[in-house]
Amino acid sequence: MNIMSNDDVLTLKAAVLHILNKAGGTLDKYRIYKALYFANKEHLNRYGRLITSDTFFALPFGPVPTKLADVFESLQHGKALRKTDKELYLPIITSIIPCRFDADNYFTAKELPDLDELSDSDIECLNIGLNKCVGRGFGEIKEESHDEAWKKAFDKPNHKSIDILDMVDGSNQAMKEYVLDNLYCC
Repeated sequence: MNIMSNDDVLTLKAAVLHILNKAGGTLDKYRIYKALYFANKEHLNRYGRLITSDTFFALPFGPVPTKLADVFESLQHGKALRKTDKELYLPIITSIIPCRFDADNYFTAKELPDLDELSDSDIECLNIGLNKCVGRGFGEIKEESHDEAWKKAFDKPNHKSIDILDMVDGSNQAMKEYVLDNLYCC
């Protein structure tokens, strides 16, 4: 699992705020998580890098960005974050609020995203990711997010992190080689 830097957190914050604001200011966490997954996957396949560095885990309802999920859980249910995590994720914690309706699954942006934290290609792919979620039902989103990368990770016996190499489309051999040479470690 990646350890996020301050810059990584600011990029994640900008991505989440962009998604929320583009969706009208409020969105459920399921669609936020899936929009981030689809956006990261799209960006990886088009441009050879992820937008955010949060590690996605394959959970029963699809990919979930683990650190962001911890932050949301803390905001929703008061689940304590470690002191170092609370300090690191404070920019996200202070920029969104849970809405307290529909089982606490909705979040509202308290500010606009700092677009200096996102490239034009990041924004392009975040919009694509969001468009795959807004106006679609839970089942449709779940089905699309249960892709090969999710299946491979979900079938692991223990650590269910999604391998970024598996997020590259199988037909995109040149990108697989690029990711393997430039981003992949382990």
